[in-house]
Amino acid sequence: GFFFFFSKGENLLDPKTIGALNDKDFTLYVMRNGIKSEIVNAANSNLPGNFQIENSPETGYYLFLTFGVDKEFFNGNDQTYFIKTSDGSEDKISVRFNSNVGPIIGCRRVGINDVVKWDASSGSYPSSLIIVK
Repeated sequence: GFFFFFSKGENLLDPKTIGALNDKDFTLYVMRNGIKSEIVNAANSNLPGNFQIENSPETGYYLFLTFGVDKEFFNGNDQTYFIKTSDGSEDKISVRFNSNVGPIIGCRRVGINDVVKWDASSGSYPSSLIIVK
């Protein structure tokens, strides 16, 4: 999942935070056949817009995204998403998978705004992927 924080450290997805974001504050886009397209609901997702805000007792509120497995979402083994918030800002999410076909497609690398935040070759999983607003 992706965590959104104010620069002073408050979780922007926590409804108790003043100025918190909710699901209506997000729009998700994907590069589809080379064209940036809004995602309404991909075939493999039962989530409107392919995301939802979830709460974990261990980590707090985070944005859970589902990634489409439709061939048109891939450029090779890569997918590019954009998370736009109601303030007009946009964050680019780059995802590399081990394959773009088959029943199991594993994530190999994630970048936020062109900075690699996690790579499977590191042997560990990130505790969080944080976007600061």
